[in-house]
Amino acid sequence: MFKIITTYLAKNEFLAARGDIYAQMHANFAEEGSGKISTIRELFQAWGNREASRGGNIAQVYQAIVVRLDRGYSLAQALAPFIPSEEMMTIEAGEAGGNLLAALESAQVQKSSDEQIKSLMTAAMAEPAMSALSIAATSWFCGSYLWPEVLKVIEERFWPEWALPLIHFEVFFASHWQLTALVILLAAVYWWSIPRWTGRIRSLVDNIPPWSTYRDRQAASFLGSLGGLLGAGMELDAALQRIEKSADPWLAWHIKRIRKRLLKAGHNPISCLNTGLFAQSLMDMIEDAARNRSFDATLTHLGTNAMPAIVAKVKKIAAITGTALSILMGILFMYQVAVQQSATNTATSNFSATQAK
Repeated sequence: MFKIITTYLAKNEFLAARGDIYAQMHANFAEEGSGKISTIRELFQAWGNREASRGGNIAQVYQAIVVRLDRGYSLAQALAPFIPSEEMMTIEAGEAGGNLLAALESAQVQKSSDEQIKSLMTAAMAEPAMSALSIAATSWFCGSYLWPEVLKVIEERFWPEWALPLIHFEVFFASHWQLTALVILLAAVYWWSIPRWTGRIRSLVDNIPPWSTYRDRQAASFLGSLGGLLGAGMELDAALQRIEKSADPWLAWHIKRIRKRLLKAGHNPISCLNTGLFAQSLMDMIEDAARNRSFDATLTHLGTNAMPAIVAKVKKIAAITGTALSILMGILFMYQVAVQQSATNTATSNFSATQAK
């Protein structure tokens, strides 16, 4: 069990540090030449020995990579168990095309942009999610302990009409807490289906949060992977096939449609990308980038040099989504507070007036 835990920690440590590792490998290749894989072996061996002397868990990963290199694996194959598949494909394409330096640069861009987008999406969804949990907890408490006791004394006829829907819901929610299991089940179905559900209906649903956040992240990751593969020297269709092969069913469905459209593209191949994979604002950016570039050059540019602009665009979309959800949660919270304070005061006044007669 201890070995499993330390191995898991070592892989996560390597995953977090891979950007610096790519940079150091790039510097090594730039100095020594990209054909000398033995130099890379010695580099990983030195890193492994240094970390082992310090008792660092990451030494396990370095040593495993050395073993794989000794068995004849390429650099990409040696790194494959420890890095995302998109970055592995880029490095593999660079090795095959004799352009490993550019591939390592692309892998660094992919790593940086993916982490930024992931943190943006998490931040955008975290606040609304926590607000929803707070509202649910308050509803359960009021429905369990507050409203049943209050309604025994102050009947519904004394309450303003606008407050009763929330009171009824909270009492129902508290008395049927087993429905929470249904909510958990629906959440599990969502997480299972989001990378697997495909089709035209899904393309419509992808315009609605939280599906839209998944779409935007996958779209940016796709552009980064494709740009990296093209920059490393791979042909467009081969690059699309390579990404499709390792992609989740949702992304693979979009790539398959793109490849089919490219066969009939005619004079406007950019339209082939409009499958629902990209938000309209990203499609506008793609069309603008294509005005003075070929299709392949546009995709390479978007996946490399233009990635900071794409990350900024996704950041803006995530901020709008997060703000909209936060406003919705805020409205629900204010409704809750209004019922607990204003409606309760009104009901108390109505009841007291009746008692005074």
